[in-house]
Amino acid sequence: MSAAELAELLAELHRWEAVDDPDGEVLPRSKRHDDKAVVVWTRPRL
Repeated sequence: MSAAELAELLAELHRWEAVDDPDGEVLPRSKRHDDKAVVVWTRPRL
């Protein structure tokens, strides 16, 4: 997945959280806007 695709995915997640589930009914969370983290790991070739 490219950096642009990851940025697009994070933007979509933020939109979903803000628009589709702002009160945390579908995905309960302690804060209205929770922090997000993405880890990208590429397995080294041996």
